[in-house]
Amino acid sequence: PKPSLFMCGIGGFGEGEGRKRPINFFIKGWTSIIGPNDTVMLPKTEARIFEHEAELAVVFGKKTSNVDEKKALDSIFGYTMMIDVSARGVPYSKGFWPQKSFDTFGPLGPVLVTKDEIPDPYNLQIKLWVDDVLRQNYNTDDMSHKLGEKISMLSEVCTLNPGDIMACGTNHHGLGPMQDGETVTIEIEQIGRMSVKVKDPYNREWNKEENIRP
Repeated sequence: PKPSLFMCGIGGFGEGEGRKRPINFFIKGWTSIIGPNDTVMLPKTEARIFEHEAELAVVFGKKTSNVDEKKALDSIFGYTMMIDVSARGVPYSKGFWPQKSFDTFGPLGPVLVTKDEIPDPYNLQIKLWVDDVLRQNYNTDDMSHKLGEKISMLSEVCTLNPGDIMACGTNHHGLGPMQDGETVTIEIEQIGRMSVKVKDPYNREWNKEENIRP
């Protein structure tokens, strides 16, 4: 089944600096969704680098509109994992969304853990490896904008339906390139682990330590 909305948050983590970054959202095309052991296809585009972002994702369980922040968590059915693939450096003249919405740029799954199984979503360790190298390693206790705030903000703009997905943003420490032939693995405590392959028909290469922000 395909979600009617696949939304991703920006600026949701303080990144250990104790600051609250501005928050925003964008909609990612549902054709970006792939599953475990599938392949992320890097497209021919003007991007300077393709990066991974390991994220907790919320799956909604009931129709929700204009919900109060204090009641927003009632709309959650469960949690899963997502790798938000980003094409950094796409010219701003093309807008922000092309960086995020290419086909295969939203690996998701492989399991859906119900809300009651994760009583504290603000204490989950999130890790991401490229091949055997640990790149991202952070905890959701650094989430500066809590889930209720994010859901309330979204529901003021659009109605959230069962099966819709909200990715919660990432801590940007440890971001790096994804290149042809690599395997990217995400793991979230209490949820599970998922790996995807990377294919680049153009065989581009980047410095593995490079991090080009948009």
